[in-house]
Amino acid sequence: MKELKLFMESLPTKDYKRIKDEIIEGCYISENVWNNWLCGRTRVPDLAKPVINRIAKKQIYKESEMSINQ
Repeated sequence: MKELKLFMESLPTKDYKRIKDEIIEGCYISENVWNNWLCGRTRVPDLAKPVINRIAKKQIYKESEMSINQ
């Protein structure tokens, strides 16, 4: 559940807002939902994980963690 937060914390400051905005837009979520995902109040849905991986250009979530592939 910490994967997204760890990834976002690893970004340079100049990239943080751009990546955040792309994920919010790509996953069709509000900023409130984003904040809930980031602090761990709610889990990131499996359908959003491949979108986040694509935007991040990095495998934050492993395919084995995504139940849509099982």
